[in-house]
Amino acid sequence: MIHRRLNRIGRLFWDDLPLIYFLFSAVAVASAECLNLSPPRKDLYWTFVFPLAVPVALYAFRFRIIDSSKRLFGLAILLGALSILTLIFVATKPQPIAISRLRLLYEYSSLANTLVLGLHAWRRSRALAILFFVPVAVYGVIIENGGILLGYFSETGYRLYLWPFPAPLATMAGWITVFYLVMSATWEFQRCIPWLSRSAFGSALVATTCALCLDLSLDPLATAVGFWRWNDLLTFNLLGVPVHNFVAWASAVLPFSFLLFRLQIGRSIQPINLGETVNTRWLLLWIPLALAAASVFFFGSMAFIEGGFSGPTFAVLEETLRKLGLHL
Repeated sequence: MIHRRLNRIGRLFWDDLPLIYFLFSAVAVASAECLNLSPPRKDLYWTFVFPLAVPVALYAFRFRIIDSSKRLFGLAILLGALSILTLIFVATKPQPIAISRLRLLYEYSSLANTLVLGLHAWRRSRALAILFFVPVAVYGVIIENGGILLGYFSETGYRLYLWPFPAPLATMAGWITVFYLVMSATWEFQRCIPWLSRSAFGSALVATTCALCLDLSLDPLATAVGFWRWNDLLTFNLLGVPVHNFVAWASAVLPFSFLLFRLQIGRSIQPINLGETVNTRWLLLWIPLALAAASVFFFGSMAFIEGGFSGPTFAVLEETLRKLGLHL
């Protein structure tokens, strides 16, 4: 009897692993901010609400369509996460960690997360794993290295790099993790909200919102401890992070997730089949258009936010082009 229940709990945990990762992100970032930094950054602690909001909203939406065991499981893990977060803030003693060690923990945990979620995708279907480790990975590599090459930020001090890319392996792999988490969450929202399963743009907006919920928690910590360094010209900040960063995340996730959902909904493809050969080729061919759309969205948004084409975003771009011997 006990063995059967443990197996049931294990299956529920594995099925909901992408959602649990949102909770894990909330707990891990809050723990680092309150316990592992000297002095603690309790002013950033509250940002755990962003990744926490995704599973809370999803469990609320699907409450009526799941059985009692799934309801109890969802309630248990949500309460468990909230209990851990409370203990972190009020009861646990700080244990500062050197920044170099904290960066190392981030680097290897990022790679481990990608591998675990890759296994999760593979167990769902081989095609699904291919989707995230081929077209999504290619897109993520271009996006991450593009920001560095354009001069907006740098990522030095890591151990694992893949020549010739300036970005470390951990941050490039992180895009696979991000897209798998936000796509998995959106597919669950589609099951609960009928109109969403018929709207590629609506689904892309949900995926982008989920991605920003992750970033609004991770990037303030990463910037505070120097996991990556922003160009000094980017002075317009939110939570200590250039607004540029959040706009860039939205600009990167929205067009590519729209392509994925357009493919899924337009051709009535099940998510587990999106990585089949014909679909993978289609996505690879459309990556240049997604990058173009991301660029237009990003630079257009920053021109609006900064009041024209002479703000910090364009100053960085001009500086980079000048170093390359080019001019705007």
